[in-house]
Amino acid sequence: MRVLIDGQPATLDTRRVLGEGGEATVLLHGGRNHKCAVKLYKQPPASADKLRALVAIAPGLDTIAALPRALVSDVRTGAVLGFTMALCEPGFEPLAMLAKLSFRAQLGIDLGGVLSLFSTFHAELEAIH
Repeated sequence: MRVLIDGQPATLDTRRVLGEGGEATVLLHGGRNHKCAVKLYKQPPASADKLRALVAIAPGLDTIAALPRALVSDVRTGAVLGFTMALCEPGFEPLAMLAKLSFRAQLGIDLGGVLSLFSTFHAELEAIH
């Protein structure tokens, strides 16, 4: 699949699926030391401007969240199809795992640690809004 990533021509292999949901498909893109995830929406995103704004703030938040890095556009029309984001390495866990006592116990995270983490997230999000 031919697309533009950050305005540059690229080819996505639609067989390299990392995950799929009702909203989008996430593909693995790149090779060796330059891998990333590409989220392609099944329907055009409602707000390309919102995605552009997220791309603009993402560099400062890469350590705490997988945010859009670059827009992915249709090579013919320029319409936004999705975005690239950091590839989550092994060991990266969804935030929802903190709700499981067994998961927290494995890592030695108590309720105070969870509260501290959410306070940090709140402060980071407050800073960008």
